[in-house]
Amino acid sequence: MKVNLLLEGQPETGYLNLCPYTESNTDTFQKGEVTKLDYLIDDGEVEELKAIDILEYYPGNMSEIILTNWIKKLKHGGKLVLGTVDLVEVAKGVANYELDIDQANLFFHGEQKRSWDFRLSSFTMNQIVHYLESKDLKVIKKRVNNYRCIIEAIRL
Repeated sequence: MKVNLLLEGQPETGYLNLCPYTESNTDTFQKGEVTKLDYLIDDGEVEELKAIDILEYYPGNMSEIILTNWIKKLKHGGKLVLGTVDLVEVAKGVANYELDIDQANLFFHGEQKRSWDFRLSSFTMNQIVHYLESKDLKVIKKRVNNYRCIIEAIRL
């Protein structure tokens, strides 16, 4: 099973696309909670789990609980793909006058056009990598593009 967690955006072909804000279940989306998957997925069942732009919309003190839940859903050898705004990269952008404060605020706080579109926490790529490695995941790829980081890790 492959799982793609979304708050909005395009579904991925061949994945269970799970979104809490979809109106109802469709051929491409299933409505459901994205932070705690116990109601839908057994531990060790997932080959790949994608969570791009999810963590920052939840309080920082919940991030370890959320990540732990996602990790335990992975098979051994399963892949976790995480994406988020990188706090360090945004700070560099402001310091180097590449971003103005309004642009930085969009990265840090979201557009705030919908009831859920308020970012509640920020992360650095190194912070996430360190946490994943402490949970016996092997980071196989990490990259930064346009102030966002993507981290891919395999559950050992």
